[in-house]
Amino acid sequence: MEIKDSGFIVEIRNYAGDRKLIKILSKTQGIWKGITFFKGGISLFDEVEFAWKSKSLDNLGFFQLEIKNNYFVDFFNDEIALLCLKNTSLMLIVLPERIDSEELFLMLKDMLHSSGKSFLANYLYFIVFFFRELGYPLDLYHCAVTGKTSDLMYVSPKTGRAVSSDAAGVYKDRLLKMPAFFKKNHENYDEFNEYEFIEALSFFEYFYQKHIENNSMILFLNEKIKKSLNFLEAC
Repeated sequence: MEIKDSGFIVEIRNYAGDRKLIKILSKTQGIWKGITFFKGGISLFDEVEFAWKSKSLDNLGFFQLEIKNNYFVDFFNDEIALLCLKNTSLMLIVLPERIDSEELFLMLKDMLHSSGKSFLANYLYFIVFFFRELGYPLDLYHCAVTGKTSDLMYVSPKTGRAVSSDAAGVYKDRLLKMPAFFKKNHENYDEFNEYEFIEALSFFEYFYQKHIENNSMILFLNEKIKKSLNFLEAC
């Protein structure tokens, strides 16, 4: 059988000889894994047209690839973006395979087409969509108690849903603080700063630990991103 689609390469491993075992986040059919004999160089987040072929869906299968764009090279001089992309790859490969993830695909595409503060903001939005695709939706825009979309100051650590200041009441000390970034309705990112980004990264660490079993490398890179941003701010 044969599956054709477009997508982004999100994992590359040496397999045998000149073969590579890769995973692709496809546009319409989720994560697909297979072997490629592609003779040219490939890198993470290459945008590709692909055909996946196998005798049955249960087999590993083989990819035929056509490289459309290479985005990774655009970030070679941006250490923070490279770290974010490495963490993005780690998140994507824990997703269940072959489940429609078109929204996540589009979020990743937006991120790869952005730079500077826009890239960092898109990375945070991507993480929210990632948890939704993983089966643990974060609702940071509606109060879980009242349905309000304003005065959202907290997030329930149990449900991942926002809680307004009034609704939190005596339970506010048991709730996570809503990151400042998600309290704002950003029409542009001129006021978005490193402190807000670091605060949001720290917020997501709780959910990495709660919902991802093999989370050590994700958490390590998350800390490395925060330290790099703190270093830049101090310079």
